[in-house]
Amino acid sequence: MIQLFQQRDFGDKINVTFQYITQNFRSLSLALLYIVGPVALLAGIASGVFQSNMLDLGNRAKNGTLTQITPLRLSTR
Repeated sequence: MIQLFQQRDFGDKINVTFQYITQNFRSLSLALLYIVGPVALLAGIASGVFQSNMLDLGNRAKNGTLTQITPLRLSTR
């Protein structure tokens, strides 16, 4: 068991941090999966949709078919 409230120098802090992570890896990874997982998934999907729309906008501008800017669409052609 790690004593939390103890004076340590920098090297000991790093060692105790890795020791804590190895002791509690399963609970830490499950918490990260449940808390951060859905947010990261939604951010990845939103980023992909945004980049796809930006590339489409650039291609239409390059081809001269850009007549008006349309709102973001969530489906592909």
